[in-house]
Amino acid sequence: EAAGVRAAPSGTLRIDLPITYGRRVVLPLLAAVVQRHPELRLDVRLQDSFADIVRDGLDLAIRAGALHDSTLVARRIDWQQLIVVASPAYLAARATPRRVDDLARHDVIVFRQPSSGRPRPWQLRQNGRAIELQPEPRAQVNDGEGMVAAAAMGLGLAQIPDYMARDELASGALVEVLASLRPAAMPISVVMPSARLLPPRVRVVLDALETLRGRKR
Repeated sequence: EAAGVRAAPSGTLRIDLPITYGRRVVLPLLAAVVQRHPELRLDVRLQDSFADIVRDGLDLAIRAGALHDSTLVARRIDWQQLIVVASPAYLAARATPRRVDDLARHDVIVFRQPSSGRPRPWQLRQNGRAIELQPEPRAQVNDGEGMVAAAAMGLGLAQIPDYMARDELASGALVEVLASLRPAAMPISVVMPSARLLPPRVRVVLDALETLRGRKR
């Protein structure tokens, strides 16, 4: 077993990824790893619900937020910052929100959590204190990129991870509001069943994921 740890990366790396973060951030890293190691294959599962790593035979999974399964080994690799965005056309027809109380006068797009089917609460920070809100939604969407599209179409305010709307913010299709009420950033971690005698296919991907720590946001 120890000799196998020193071998070149080969075989199938099974990894579970959140849909949008996986597509935009992790898949480019995985593609580069596979190009360097032709004997390595990928089994990538994109979903926003949590997989059972042991039951599903996964090598790795990426998870955002607090981790509750103490049987897994975790390494933080990145941060996720939630922001509130809206289209300029929507804001031109409404007063730009400045305070939490202003949200009651706005249309809101919320994320329907795949694991529970319930809308995800909004997380904000007011007067140095973390708060949660459950705004009445104008629209519910179970996909992050769908939320970005709905906000860009002017359906209302949406709270999303910043990386999801990077292109739309750069182009002006969306603008951030309530920036002073941003919640604390949440950790993004890679989790695995065990950290002992990791096979080369896992170690080489972990090394690639570690580079996310130093990337520009």
